[in-house]
Amino acid sequence: VPASFGIAWSVASRLACSVGSRTLFATHFHELTELEARLPGRVCNYHTTAELTGERLTLLYQIQKGKLSKLNSIYTSSGGSYRPPSIDSCVLTHD
Repeated sequence: VPASFGIAWSVASRLACSVGSRTLFATHFHELTELEARLPGRVCNYHTTAELTGERLTLLYQIQKGKLSKLNSIYTSSGGSYRPPSIDSCVLTHD
């Protein structure tokens, strides 16, 4: 886990517990969604919607409550022409 994850976790926790401000916290760290379970009533997960059809990724520009499934976020991040090699290994090892 990179150090930047620890920073993101600490900042989000501090904002939720100590500051209490409403904050939009956009991140690629899927693990950060666990804060909702640890801080009920203080943290709510939302995600943007997208539709993957074959190799075509369509952004639907809608926000829905809840977290995006990890596998879904892997496919969403790999849509279009950008597909780093790490995405292939994530898809192969995620079951």
